[in-house]
Amino acid sequence: AKEMNKLIFETIYHAALEASCELAEKYGTYSTYKNSPASNGILQCDLWGIQPSNFWDWKKLQNKISKFGLRNSLLVSLMPTATSAQILRNNESIEPYTSNVYSRRVVSGDFQVVNEHLMKDLIALNLWNDEIKNMLIAHGGSIQSIPEIPIEIKELYKTVWEISQRDIIDMAVDRGPYIDQSQSLNLHLASPSYSKCTSMHFYAWKKGLKTGMYYLRSRPAVDAVQFTVDKEALKFSGATNSDALKIQ
Repeated sequence: AKEMNKLIFETIYHAALEASCELAEKYGTYSTYKNSPASNGILQCDLWGIQPSNFWDWKKLQNKISKFGLRNSLLVSLMPTATSAQILRNNESIEPYTSNVYSRRVVSGDFQVVNEHLMKDLIALNLWNDEIKNMLIAHGGSIQSIPEIPIEIKELYKTVWEISQRDIIDMAVDRGPYIDQSQSLNLHLASPSYSKCTSMHFYAWKKGLKTGMYYLRSRPAVDAVQFTVDKEALKFSGATNSDALKIQ
């Protein structure tokens, strides 16, 4: 996952630079391009002192940029995606799921939604049934304490509360060399304290992150009211283009 994280953002940054260079060839560079790091052959990854992989031809791209320049001063930013994530049925931004079962509010009302990727995998293993459903709800959307579920599935579907926040920061650092603006990085602490927050901030700062934290998320002191999953969810087919699960 860590290697894929780096390669994804290396690819995004390379493609953004390539497109900006093509626009510069056609329309000219941005107004303050002269004497910028890029005009001197220094890209974001160079500022971090990171050597990109050999997956893309960076030398060819740098030669093209030195010839035509860039149309944009900034190219890559990781923003919050609350609305578009609902439309596309993705999780928000770069975050792990906060729960494998949750309530989604839209204009037409509130709907309870199960992580469809988890449901698909459990159906494939013939493990999705009322008992598993009720245990998932009883455990607040976590599958870690459900004995019937295999360990490899538990590792894959950890919620953000079950993942070390140091690992979250490390992955933000790994993609940082390919993000020339910044990241809206949310951190999650069930019971935050000054010492924990200070420790996370200094760890992120020492690692070189531009933004140490966007929001700090904590867990409520009292659990929300639990709900049941409608049996229609059991008809989930696993197709990637299926409708979002709406629980009556």
